[in-house]
Amino acid sequence: MPYSWTCDEPLDGKGRKPINYSTTLGPVAVARATARCPRCHQGVPYLDEYLEITPQGMTPALASAVALMGTCEADEQAAALLQKNLHQEIDDNGVQRTVAYVAKLASRWVILDGDALDSVLAELPETEPLTLYVGLDGGRIRFRDEGWKEPCEGVIWWRDPRSGHRKRVVVGDVRNKANVQDALDRFIRGAQARCPQLTLVLIADGAEWIWTWAKQYEDAIKILDYYHLKEHLYEAGEALYPDDPAQVRTWVKTIRQPLWEGEVEAALARLARMQPRGSDAEKRQKQEALDALTRYLRNPQGLIAYAQHRERDRDLGSGTVESTCKQLFNMRMKGPGMFWSVPGAQAIIILRSVLLSDRWEQIWQPAFQEEQSLAVAA
Repeated sequence: MPYSWTCDEPLDGKGRKPINYSTTLGPVAVARATARCPRCHQGVPYLDEYLEITPQGMTPALASAVALMGTCEADEQAAALLQKNLHQEIDDNGVQRTVAYVAKLASRWVILDGDALDSVLAELPETEPLTLYVGLDGGRIRFRDEGWKEPCEGVIWWRDPRSGHRKRVVVGDVRNKANVQDALDRFIRGAQARCPQLTLVLIADGAEWIWTWAKQYEDAIKILDYYHLKEHLYEAGEALYPDDPAQVRTWVKTIRQPLWEGEVEAALARLARMQPRGSDAEKRQKQEALDALTRYLRNPQGLIAYAQHRERDRDLGSGTVESTCKQLFNMRMKGPGMFWSVPGAQAIIILRSVLLSDRWEQIWQPAFQEEQSLAVAA
């Protein structure tokens, strides 16, 4: 005899009632048996639990397809594609609700904790040398009530020493950098415990908040992103030679070359010898550009050992981080006229993090099963 989950009372059968389930093959009509607790009057849809039907009345396969479409396309386009390809009558609001529901399930996994962390760490080799790269960055999203704000992303990547394939784990948060940093901390600690021969490499631009976080990893190799460094050189060069692009390129090369060889002091000496020309205002503006570049290069001198890193075949730039930033935020969240709420943006960031980590099938279904188990236990 079935019992109530909450009251532990025998349930009264209420017969069968017709209901439609939404599936990838279209609506399916069933006669669903129902029961009710005589004490708390809670209905218990056993068939829903057995089939893992979502609150939207969808099978897991359809909910996954709808959420995936809404993760990749704007809601209206996702609804149109679902109608065209799966013949599903789901409007843009239905897409939003499904995305929010699946994101709630997946959020337990993208913070890199518990089973999710263990499943990723299990892919790391225990007995072979491994170089683990970690990067942080920020994007830009326009919110409906707050204007442009900077979400945060963290990226972990490595090359599998056995297959040679590059693997990536992505985490993101709509406004809280600490959540992303905590997730990275958990992964790094787990990786260090699992891999005795781990080399940790932190790559980032010159953002102070990133390097402040990185200070805790005293034994890590820290690299100032080479491509961001070149951008700073060109900014200074354009301030020095605003009307001469050829001279800008020549000047950048003279400063870049010693930096490429890891000779930071030589580059700083060249900057110190420069005498800006022009009117008093022009000379002042050019000197400010030189001073700013000098500060940028002097603060992270230990991060510019590019020659040494090249000898060890290490990545010198955060191209993986920059590319991920565009994929995580820009491609879905910066379309024409797009404004976001905080919950809506966070839902998309969670699901795109899962997708970019190539863990959609691995993560979504276990998360759904976990949610159902919690509901039963409650």
